[in-house]
Amino acid sequence: MPKFGPSFGDEIMEAGLGGAPFGWNGEGEIVGRESLTGEQSAKLDEVINAHDPEKPTRLMQHNQNPELKEFREWLLTATPEDIDKWVENTDAQYVLRVLVKSLAYPPTRG
Repeated sequence: MPKFGPSFGDEIMEAGLGGAPFGWNGEGEIVGRESLTGEQSAKLDEVINAHDPEKPTRLMQHNQNPELKEFREWLLTATPEDIDKWVENTDAQYVLRVLVKSLAYPPTRG
């Protein structure tokens, strides 16, 4: 029986199965498969077969990015005035936009 790692939920969402009436545990057990349509069940099988239980979640991958880590550390010590100065800078607005988009729309596997 396959084991599901931390990225399994991300992969379920990427496959369009988020919110479908089923669940799973880390040991590879699927609960509620009988509630899925044939198409959903086939898509779930694809996800299971392609799953790498060692792969970290997208959030874990983002947290390993040294630039994001440095930025988060700066935010922990920044004063409101520091943040205002940073955001008022035109370049900072661009960086903020890119940062937010990268968190909201992370790159997918190719």
